[in-house]
Amino acid sequence: MNILTIIPIAKGIPRDELSYFSAKSVTLGTLVTVPFGNRSIKGVVIDQQPVRDLKSTIKTSSFVLRNITTIHHDQALPAVLFSAGQKTARFFAQPVGPVIKTMIPDMLFDYYIEHPILLEKKPSSPNIQTIQTSTSERISMYKTIIRENLAKQQSTMVVVPSIVHAEHHAKELGFGIDDSIVIMHSKKTKKQVAKNLEQIFDVKKPIVLITTPPYASIIRNDWDTIIIEESGSSYYHYTFSPVFDMRLFIETLGTSFGSRVIFGDILLDPQTRLKITERQAIEMRNMWHIQKPERFDMIDMKPTSGISKSFAILDPEIVTILEQAQEKKLSAVLMTSRKGLAPLTICGDCNAVVSCPVCDTPLVLHKKKTKESTSRIYMCHACLHMTPPMDQCQVCTSWKLNTFGITTDTIAETLEKKFPKTKIFICDGDTTKTPAAIKKIITQWEQQAGSLLVITPPITAYLKTIPVGCIVSLDSLISLPTIDGQYHALRTTLSFLEKIEMLARIQTRSIQHTVMQTLHHETLQDWMHSDMESRKQFLYPPCHVLLKVSVSVVPDQAKPASDYFDDIFKNYEPDILMKKSSSLGEILVTAIIKIDRDVWNNMESEIQHVVRGLGEGFVCEVNPERVV
Repeated sequence: MNILTIIPIAKGIPRDELSYFSAKSVTLGTLVTVPFGNRSIKGVVIDQQPVRDLKSTIKTSSFVLRNITTIHHDQALPAVLFSAGQKTARFFAQPVGPVIKTMIPDMLFDYYIEHPILLEKKPSSPNIQTIQTSTSERISMYKTIIRENLAKQQSTMVVVPSIVHAEHHAKELGFGIDDSIVIMHSKKTKKQVAKNLEQIFDVKKPIVLITTPPYASIIRNDWDTIIIEESGSSYYHYTFSPVFDMRLFIETLGTSFGSRVIFGDILLDPQTRLKITERQAIEMRNMWHIQKPERFDMIDMKPTSGISKSFAILDPEIVTILEQAQEKKLSAVLMTSRKGLAPLTICGDCNAVVSCPVCDTPLVLHKKKTKESTSRIYMCHACLHMTPPMDQCQVCTSWKLNTFGITTDTIAETLEKKFPKTKIFICDGDTTKTPAAIKKIITQWEQQAGSLLVITPPITAYLKTIPVGCIVSLDSLISLPTIDGQYHALRTTLSFLEKIEMLARIQTRSIQHTVMQTLHHETLQDWMHSDMESRKQFLYPPCHVLLKVSVSVVPDQAKPASDYFDDIFKNYEPDILMKKSSSLGEILVTAIIKIDRDVWNNMESEIQHVVRGLGEGFVCEVNPERVV
């Protein structure tokens, strides 16, 4: 009789490892079916010990071990998938099973069970390369790589951040090789997935797989090149449990295949740039110059010293440009990063911000449309709590509540007043919640010459080239309270500018900001150097590892929780933060710790043991996008 330790391959399992009895000896890596509660789940065997060696442990255990239900002999998860999932999970302090479950879709997982795959051993030395240039030039380079691989009877995988990217790249890369292109993403039907898997695993013919991250776990022995396209996209960072970065899984898997792994983007992310600096990656192409349309300028919206200037959504120069575009029947796009009517409501007497009663996040004013009428409502973008609009300040009862901020709705309202005869379209996460709805709005806009489209940054991926474009407020992008705020602001701006053919304008009240000066000087080199030096100075990722550990407790347990963090992380000088939790009536206590990379990567280090010893209820995030 043996006791097997398994990693559950299922979501919603609170523990990283589970233990079961087995009368038979089982090879590590074998798939098994085990009982868990009232359901059956699959798992991977990672350890096996005779019962006699663990008798004392079993006797003192607070739970009863159950028996393995089924051992799937000769049905093991491919070792490279298991090792990639394990490395990713360990770095991001997440349970291994949920990470593997996230990165291997159900139908693919079932395929591996029914069709064991033997991966040929290849050289394991990493071959990582990078491309930083415009989208059109990257596409051109990918075409060359793909056709060279097909000529050598080798396959290529292109991983993209979203479905719209998959469809776009399939169209761009597939010209002349349609029969070799395979597209995989979550919106494919079961029938389509089954058909594609049949083509993918027909090893007699090389393929070009264009896929979103989960299907990057597809194994073939002839993967010559794996391209992680738009590698700086935040879509690669999984923000719901399990919290991890998919790029590490894909990179680890690619090097296991012996493949060349290429990171490509218009502006490479800090982690990839550090690889170049440390000679872990080779630059294939590095464009420092910023690509802009024929006419480009930035407008300073900050009032001149000593001159009173009322707040304006659109500068008169922008209005004039739009009027000229109307006369020529040219369509235009206006972008802002915020949805709703107003991101901030502030009391004119006591300066209190109208905040969420649940989690204390500033409430955003939204339009609420019904068949009968249009009303307004406050919504929290953190916990999604909604409340009717208030007339008085909750702090001082003043009636002077003022709304601030530039959003999609306020831009649309301004445009409707300036151009009453022009059709105005809004495309954001509130008005268009699905890819189909986004495409419908954009098609309608394209079909009406001279119409205006108001968007948020994610919609940029759906757009073709356009004559006139304006970023109405870059301030909300560059002021995001995240470590990578400046990077994402600059990357978003570059992605928007490369879509504009004739004329682009940016409005800002922070004309001297580093990002604005980078755009003005038209080169990325100084900013990239300065950004990396700042990360080294302040011990930020990727130069150091940032660990965020949180627990939600009732108010009288907040101080003990803070003291507990101070004690277990005493050797790492933690910063302890407290704020209202999204759980009603509770306090979220958070510890922020900066750790040397080598220390964190050592699985036997003290900090690793401390993190693995945390009980249920603690949430760990490694290199989180937000620390507050």
